[in-house]
Amino acid sequence: MILSKKMNVIVLLLLSTLSFSNRLAYAGFYTEKGDDDGTAHLVQNGDFEAGLEQGWIQTASGGFQNFTRETALDPDPDYEVKVVKDSSSGYSMLYQTVPIRTTDLTFSADVKFDVFASYSAWTGAALDIEYLDRYDSFLGRTRICRKTERCRWVDTTYMDVIEVQDGDWHSFSFSIDSELINVPSVNPVAVDKIKLVLLDTVRYC
Repeated sequence: MILSKKMNVIVLLLLSTLSFSNRLAYAGFYTEKGDDDGTAHLVQNGDFEAGLEQGWIQTASGGFQNFTRETALDPDPDYEVKVVKDSSSGYSMLYQTVPIRTTDLTFSADVKFDVFASYSAWTGAALDIEYLDRYDSFLGRTRICRKTERCRWVDTTYMDVIEVQDGDWHSFSFSIDSELINVPSVNPVAVDKIKLVLLDTVRYC
């Protein structure tokens, strides 16, 4: 794998599949009714088989950023998405906001993170599940991430940090209702939308 590297900081996030479902099925965002198998897509292009202009918004600041789809990042022949941020302070972000009718959903994703920083900086790569109300106000988040030593991401009442310790592929699957217990500031009844965020960030101390 070729990583985009500059000087002494690197942040790379790879995402293979992403899904929400009432039934564990295949890559995407699902509820109970819709397609022939009883599921309906909520997230557009959740498996990244179409171009990133389909369903996803790119935003960034500071230096070089890169958003790409590739098939060689994972052993399977399907597409994965790669988000890269170089050594300049700033971030790279790929996101999508999805209206939901219930938090009785199962989340699943396959992710891989690479991070590195010297003593003068910290970096973090994350897949965020942000919980929004009907007015798009932020209520809280679940953050699946890998980070360097000085990164300031910690558990709070509005953020549950699920930390990955290595650069291997990891598969996650959990109930959103159950996960919200770990984010006590969020009232599940108030959650009207979920914002999925692929985030790479670099900060100098």
